[in-house]
Amino acid sequence: MSSELSREDYLATFVEPMRRLAADETYKPIRIGDYVADCLRKFDAPVTRDQLEIQHVYLNGDKSFYHVLIHYGLHNRFLVIVVDCRREVVHGHYLLDLNSEYGLDEMD
Repeated sequence: MSSELSREDYLATFVEPMRRLAADETYKPIRIGDYVADCLRKFDAPVTRDQLEIQHVYLNGDKSFYHVLIHYGLHNRFLVIVVDCRREVVHGHYLLDLNSEYGLDEMD
């Protein structure tokens, strides 16, 4: 079952420096497909599961969490899957809207 994180819980998984993993780099990978499918059933994503696209993966500074940013069809909006590296499970997810978070224009 998916568990949506509050903004505070999401931000608590950040430890500087956050580092974007290279395309050929992994860190304690876990399967997230079923979790993502459950998330999609709970909110009205404008794309199908097959159209989702992983944009970035960020590992936090103490390597306790990584964030998988999945573009789901809306400009500057991501489904972020937060993975607990110590337990090797999905910690939860957060719907990140960079437009509202950083005052961006819908077309930036």
